[in-house]
Amino acid sequence: MIKLAIEHDKPVRIRVNWSSMDQQILAQLLDQNARAEQPIDLTEINRMAMLIQSALSSAQMAQDIGLAADKIIISCKISHVNDLMAMYKALVKKSSYALHLGVTEAGMGDKGAIASTSALAILLNDDIGDTIRISLTPERGSSRTREVKVAQKILQSLNKRSFSPTVIACPDCGRTGSDYFQVLAQQIQKKCMTQ
Repeated sequence: MIKLAIEHDKPVRIRVNWSSMDQQILAQLLDQNARAEQPIDLTEINRMAMLIQSALSSAQMAQDIGLAADKIIISCKISHVNDLMAMYKALVKKSSYALHLGVTEAGMGDKGAIASTSALAILLNDDIGDTIRISLTPERGSSRTREVKVAQKILQSLNKRSFSPTVIACPDCGRTGSDYFQVLAQQIQKKCMTQ
């Protein structure tokens, strides 16, 4: 695959999931940690196995075959928000590869959207990440368009990209008995979402 990417001048995303780590590498790190004077916790060992051994060694192998570093995109997908942020903050210190952000197994509906937003907003605000993917489990029979809409809203709220007009509406503070502004904001928001 790497040779084909080189031949056709295409980028390659090297993806490592928390659940797809090389178990032999993990076992080696666990053995080393057991012999260490100051052992580190299992979460940190998992991060090291995924980050250093799995993602970066795979990227180096691709470069050894001849793929240019600027054609490599690293993706380390984790389902826990804090682990994901720690992983990417460590990864950006250890390499200059392009980074693809996303929470794997984020969940359905608001749960998945909030988990993805929580992690990606912090990382993107720190200028970590080059591409993003929102992975939501769709409601039965529904389309996957919500993933794109959540991604767009994250990027727009951080002033990274603009996709539609921003509608600003304050909560009803009791200074008016009219619902005129609520109805107007709702109509504008609905119109923006359909475009």
